Amino acid sequence: MDLNHLLDQILKHPDIVKQPNSAGEATAWCPWHSDRQGGNPSLGINVRKQVVKCWVCNKGGVVQLAKAWGIPVPDDKEQSAAPITTTAEAVDKLKQAYMLRDETLAHYKIVASLDSYSPDRSKQGAWRYPTGAGTRYKAFQRGAPYKYWWSRGTRREKRAKYLYGLADVPQETDTAYLVNGEPSVWVCYQAGVPAVCSFGEGNLSGDQVQALADAGIKTVRLVLDLDDGGAYSTARDVELMRDRGLQPITCQLPEYLGPKADAADLYLWHSGDDKAFAAAMASLPTRSLPQADPLRDTRYSIRQGKIYVTQQTRDGELEIPITNFTAHASAEVLIDDGTEAVLNQVFEGELDTGEKLPQVHVPAAKSQTLGWIGEQWGFKAIIRAGASSRDSVREVIQRVSLANGLPRRTIYSHTGWRQIDGEWRYLMPTGAVGENGVQVELDQAYRRYSLPRRPVDQVEAVKASLRFLDISEHRLTLPMLAFCYLAPLQSILRPAFTLWLRASTGSYKSTATALLMNHFGNFAYNTPPLTWESTARGIERYLFDLKDCLAWIDDFNPKQTDRETAKQYEKAETVLRSLGNVQGRTRMRADTRLQTTYTPRSLLISTGEMYPMGQSLLARIFPIDFAKGDVSLGDLSMAQAEADLYGHAMVAYCLWLSKHYSEYEQQLPERFNELRAELASMKGHARIPAAVASLTIATDVLADFIVDIGARSEAEAWELRAEARGTFSSLGSEHSTRIYEQNSIDQFIDVLDTLLSQNKAVFMAKGTDEHPPFGQDLMGWYDNDYIYLDPTAAYNRVARWMRDEGRALGINTQGLRQGLVEYGYAEASEAGHFTTRIRTNGRIHRILKLEREKVPFSEALPKTIF
Repeated sequence: MDLNHLLDQILKHPDIVKQPNSAGEATAWCPWHSDRQGGNPSLGINVRKQVVKCWVCNKGGVVQLAKAWGIPVPDDKEQSAAPITTTAEAVDKLKQAYMLRDETLAHYKIVASLDSYSPDRSKQGAWRYPTGAGTRYKAFQRGAPYKYWWSRGTRREKRAKYLYGLADVPQETDTAYLVNGEPSVWVCYQAGVPAVCSFGEGNLSGDQVQALADAGIKTVRLVLDLDDGGAYSTARDVELMRDRGLQPITCQLPEYLGPKADAADLYLWHSGDDKAFAAAMASLPTRSLPQADPLRDTRYSIRQGKIYVTQQTRDGELEIPITNFTAHASAEVLIDDGTEAVLNQVFEGELDTGEKLPQVHVPAAKSQTLGWIGEQWGFKAIIRAGASSRDSVREVIQRVSLANGLPRRTIYSHTGWRQIDGEWRYLMPTGAVGENGVQVELDQAYRRYSLPRRPVDQVEAVKASLRFLDISEHRLTLPMLAFCYLAPLQSILRPAFTLWLRASTGSYKSTATALLMNHFGNFAYNTPPLTWESTARGIERYLFDLKDCLAWIDDFNPKQTDRETAKQYEKAETVLRSLGNVQGRTRMRADTRLQTTYTPRSLLISTGEMYPMGQSLLARIFPIDFAKGDVSLGDLSMAQAEADLYGHAMVAYCLWLSKHYSEYEQQLPERFNELRAELASMKGHARIPAAVASLTIATDVLADFIVDIGARSEAEAWELRAEARGTFSSLGSEHSTRIYEQNSIDQFIDVLDTLLSQNKAVFMAKGTDEHPPFGQDLMGWYDNDYIYLDPTAAYNRVARWMRDEGRALGINTQGLRQGLVEYGYAEASEAGHFTTRIRTNGRIHRILKLEREKVPFSEALPKTIF
């Protein structure tokens, strides 16, 4: 290849900054990395030496630069195909190809032969040189069927014992180089570098290694082709050397020379500069190899990108390829979700064509069956048919993998707090806050959750977060912000309630919620992670993975068909009870073993147009009622403009918490119990004081944080604490009233009274033979002292009326019977049963016996019976 012509084309490229000076040196912008930002071109071009090199990224080469700039490069094979007509021309071509000098050719007695016969008996030109094992030929043409061959009569056994170049290694030399091919030996000799090579017919033999030891060599630096397959083969050479007292060191040639480079290419890259080449050889970085041949003393081997097995046949031992690929496990990965860790193996492979197979993760339970090869690598990876082939491949993969060390690392599949190397770290899908080297991987469903690794201007970021309070009245925004900063305390306090934002469409509840969610990622009003249309199991897993984080489910609006309404209420009940009890649903596998229980570990904020029905579910939420006009659009717009600071505020908070986590882990549960007991006098459900206590403690911790970092004064922090406590107590009292109004038994009595007043239901006098009026459903009977309620008929009629109203009663018939007794409306029988039997209208009925003076609608029933 005419490098001078190629350099002329390169110097015409627009990225050349300075043309060659008197020394032939030019400079240009580097195409392999971005050096324009600094304003200094880093690519050096020496026209005289025909050298190209970037002194920043260390890449270079005349041909490589031409290709990078899109300059046509003449095909080496086409040029080498030009016929050589004289021996002098052939010698000159060899000298140019490797920058050899006349004395080097004379030393190795290299001559040109125009009519040599190759092994296929075709006459072709070749360079000829003697060796201690016989005469060796190297073809003129690079694309010839045979690149090297021997003169006829040369014995393989003799060649296997001989190391080319060993005779030229000076006596008392401690270190020698093992290189690829005779041209590499020639350039090393020329540069004064002691080097030897075998003849490319397999691994080193014991005789060859012994010859090195006998020559007094102590250290052998191997400069070979060390791709994956070559690395395994080289391991045998290394082991042989160690067995004979030699110290082998495997060296890695620079990547910019290309994957198939050898020492001769390095010599050319240095433009035949002997000193520079010798220094480069001495400073080659080392590459680690397996300590021992993993397949030694087995019937397996790896050669030419295939796995071979030695089988005994009647014709003797025969090596048979059983794959067209090689594979090994490069690492073991523990996928840790905070509850259990599942071991996976990471496999890599390569086809015998050199094509890399994609890296795959395989559960350890499936890795040894090899079924994953077809699933992950497809038809390209072939295992030979046979009963034992798969077992053989599995054994080879295991042996090779273990020989490489098989490092183990941990990948976390959840957010939130973990103690890593003795320190508390807060995890997000992007990694650990404030820490490098911690790997976190979650499903794409969590892609919007992300936090910066470290905060920028934490004081201003926290002030921006506190300005969230100004988008509406503090009685609405204070519990939202407190709930947000409560999320990282979930593992300590384990809050058992859901923050529920209820408002009609157009009140900006989803916009305000999305703004709050920006403390944990990048959210907008129309990008909620989940909606109430999601499946219960999907929501359950979502709340499990988002440990110590804020979750958001949007659009609770059960106004579809009766069936869809029932399904959404049922889903809400499942989710809210799971959160309220801080307990997941236990399931069983087909083999009767228990599945993983996905206990909720995040805090949930839900938005919708109505609340869930039923006293029990209402007690598990902390409600916030938005109305149209409550959100200040001007303040909302300003808050949205600085929402990107919220994540920095949360990072600063979590880094601060990590220093106090162990302290808070001891103190906050005790503080919670004290505050909940103090709030126990609050009327209503017992769960409300717990919710108020959790929000209050979160505000107290937030106040400590903002004072500690200088975002607020101590006086301002106390004002925040006082306002928060008053707001949460007031909201808790209001919610207690709402829960009381949702008492299922009281609702039943009220609806039954309504049905009676609307003449849609009726009680008949006990003992009468009359039928109920047309259009009125019979609910039971009465006399002067009691009302005899048919619980099944009454339950069905009341439930139907509430369903028509888009509501749910919240209890079943058994709960109704028990509740009417517990609330004092009905008497239990002497045997302790809720119902009793009476005879009326000629039949025996099972009824609930209600005392008339305790039932509000009894006045509508006549008291004197005729």
